[in-house]
Amino acid sequence: MISVEKGPVPRLLMRKGAVWQQQWSAMVAHYGDQDQVPRHLLQPLKHYRAQDLVAALFAESRGKCVYCECMPDREAYDVEHFLPKPEYPEAVFRWSNLMAVCRPCNAAKADFDTGRLPLIDPTRQDPTPYFSFDGPDMLVAPQAPDYYLAERTLEVLDLNRPALLDARARALAAHDGSLPGPEHAFSACLRHAAGGSGG
Repeated sequence: MISVEKGPVPRLLMRKGAVWQQQWSAMVAHYGDQDQVPRHLLQPLKHYRAQDLVAALFAESRGKCVYCECMPDREAYDVEHFLPKPEYPEAVFRWSNLMAVCRPCNAAKADFDTGRLPLIDPTRQDPTPYFSFDGPDMLVAPQAPDYYLAERTLEVLDLNRPALLDARARALAAHDGSLPGPEHAFSACLRHAAGGSGG
């Protein structure tokens, strides 16, 4: 998991975000719930996937998934809403709520309500002191600032799923059992853990 400094709101979102948010909110209000909106009506409103916004998000995260540190290919990325869309429709186009992630991490988190039960938000908290590694296994660090927050983050995001364990094991093997730099920097060897070719 990497710490991310949010960049400035992209011009496209500054120009159109309020209108997009109004359209989204109106559609959800009309049907009473996001899950009730017909897919063919909701799909065209997903402007948070606009190329300019995705490019800005991945620039912030240096091309990595903010959760597992893999480097997803273009077809394996997703845009994460830290506060989930169904519970927080007013935050769908809020820049501070958007992050670059791989599809497996986005699927693992799904609509978990981070407003009710927080996870580590890598745009607001440095995740480094929360975690350590035992070989390829990601663990809660013994001196983690909040043990239960770290444990819940590990479990909800499934940060020890087989594809990640395999990629970390390969990264360790390539470096004779140890990695240079920060202990959590597995991302260079995690491209195939992002989906498609790795899980």
